[in-house]
Amino acid sequence: MPENGVWWTDRTKMVGIVDHTDGIQEWTSQYSVERKGQITPTVLIDGLFMAVNPSNLEHYFDEDFKGFHHYDTSFCLPNYLDGCNIGVTTDIRILHKSVGQTNQQWEESRKQLAEKYKDELPISVLPDFEDFDIELTSKPKVTVIIPTKNNLKYIINNINSWNNVVEYDNYEIIIADTGSQPEVFETYKSLLNSRIKLIKYNYYNFAKINNDVVKNHVSDDTELLLFCNDDIVLLNDALSRCVQIYNENKDTVGTIGIRLHYGDSSIQHNGITLSMNDDRLMISHKDIKKINNYSTDVNYNSIGNTGGFLLIKKKLFKSFDGFNEDYIECLEDVELNLRCKSLGLKNITVSDAVAIHYESISRNKISGGNERFVEDYKKLLVFINENNINL
Repeated sequence: MPENGVWWTDRTKMVGIVDHTDGIQEWTSQYSVERKGQITPTVLIDGLFMAVNPSNLEHYFDEDFKGFHHYDTSFCLPNYLDGCNIGVTTDIRILHKSVGQTNQQWEESRKQLAEKYKDELPISVLPDFEDFDIELTSKPKVTVIIPTKNNLKYIINNINSWNNVVEYDNYEIIIADTGSQPEVFETYKSLLNSRIKLIKYNYYNFAKINNDVVKNHVSDDTELLLFCNDDIVLLNDALSRCVQIYNENKDTVGTIGIRLHYGDSSIQHNGITLSMNDDRLMISHKDIKKINNYSTDVNYNSIGNTGGFLLIKKKLFKSFDGFNEDYIECLEDVELNLRCKSLGLKNITVSDAVAIHYESISRNKISGGNERFVEDYKKLLVFINENNINL
């Protein structure tokens, strides 16, 4: 369900098969393949046909929604959020004697739903992940650096996910606020403690902010840096898993990253991919947009990892003088990964460590982003050519 409350906004995120008729013709709306004997997990189902186990319900129908529309979505969402399983089967086929048109009442109910669940939307079925039971022989101190600005909902969810799933106990978090409204700082007070600190800035530049935090605010006993976007929500103990991989590859590792999913559960990042096509540099992420059949292994030969969640030795990071501050919009993380590769170090993507990345929420929203990206792209291409990096 996206933020606007229109579940068919992206039909690739729908499942099920329904036959329709207008009384003259019949046609099939097929939103997914037929899955015999399976129930596909979903966030909600259409009220056209719903079978429920009342003993497992947390909520009955929401009588604040009047009339015929959105009685089904307003029934499903609170139940899903409170842990009820919802799903679709294609084993039962239905002929719906309706074309399913919306009207003004539907639109008013949609607005009501979007407003009522604005703090939860968008919401989707979580991707596959496993919980870890990790015993570490060494626990180097990790400093997590999270730049943010006015994204209070996301930074709270981010911090809560660390508190909920991370078993590792030798880490600290530095929130680098880049100019939030005064009321945001009032809310920060409930987040801050001996482990979570706040540093204030009056500007935003990803490279400069992170470099300054490392130079001036990271403790001397920190061995590892973890750069993290504010719109990250950990699904399992990715920190312990990444430290485990680091301990096993301490002398040969450059950067370590994890598998990241968009809010709709499709892949956002599973390692960086780079290639040259007729002198044009192609930049993407492995398995981008996949919703299944993606890698869940550890890739010890990754090109690199996004700065949205990137672990690196502090000593190594400082040997590069940090991120290259000539980049304005992005790609400083790509250059950092390539610098590691040029030293013969291996970048590792740990695809069984998983988080949701509500990507673009944390990005700078000032106009002109495309133009700045083009300039950064040119800088990266120059770096690759000057350093004879073979892609």
